[in-house]
Amino acid sequence: MSGRDFTTTGLLESIKRRANVPINQSTFTATRILAFADDEMVDTVIPMIREQRNDHFVTSSDTTTTSAVEYAIHAQAMNRGLYNVAILDTEGNPCALTRVDFDREIAPGEWSWHARFRGGLAYYVRGDSLFLYPESQSGETLRQYFERIPNKLIETTAAGLVTSVNTGTGVITCSGGVPSSISTSTPICAVKQSPGFALRFEAQTPSAKTGTTVTVTPAQMANVIAGDYIALDGESPIVQLPVEAHSVLAQAVAVKLLESMGDEYLSVAQQKLQGAIQAYRQSFPVRVEQAPKRVFARNRLADFVRG
Repeated sequence: MSGRDFTTTGLLESIKRRANVPINQSTFTATRILAFADDEMVDTVIPMIREQRNDHFVTSSDTTTTSAVEYAIHAQAMNRGLYNVAILDTEGNPCALTRVDFDREIAPGEWSWHARFRGGLAYYVRGDSLFLYPESQSGETLRQYFERIPNKLIETTAAGLVTSVNTGTGVITCSGGVPSSISTSTPICAVKQSPGFALRFEAQTPSAKTGTTVTVTPAQMANVIAGDYIALDGESPIVQLPVEAHSVLAQAVAVKLLESMGDEYLSVAQQKLQGAIQAYRQSFPVRVEQAPKRVFARNRLADFVRG
């Protein structure tokens, strides 16, 4: 994949080429175009990807439990929904919890006897929280599985390009300096520079900052490498979509720009967008291309039925 630009700089150039917007067009600043891109990512591209049912956006987040039974659903969970919930055992293996209806908490205690063993612990969702039922034990690891909304798009100048890392001390060095928006009181994230553009870490507040470095907990940045980016938590200078969807996003934004200008080529751009969406659907019907093996019973019931 060398030589391809997956950053917002590359996205902006692609959009401007498609919409034929001059580089010095003052009406459409980079910030405004990226705001259009965020909108189109949510309105057009993410639904296109999700309809393939390939679980591209599924990730997980861990929380250490307390005696409380209520825990916030992750802030970036798509549609405020959860795929699954688990408790990690002593070896780090996830043990899925049983989902029950939220009115279980006001029902008689018929479920409680199941909770004497881990497999009996349940959860339910109410409002913006998940609840463990019927109780919670302190010091365990609660894992939420959910579809994560891609981070807000920002210019590369608002992020730090990683040039080196010290996994022993947690010091991350950035080319051109650390953005002024990052401080020891602002949580940050690190975004992988290669497909699929996952987060190396998130919601980490630097313990120190210099002109070119930030320091985070070493355990949180073991996978960060040169070429990655650091940014404010919830932001990204890299488009966190499958590579094949980047051009669809660029075309969708180009349509919006032409629409706002009342351009005579709008209908052509709209047709190209629909063609790009259809091509994506046809090229990626499922994430795993080979169909699963089908198992047939050797002796079917029909073989023993006589007319």
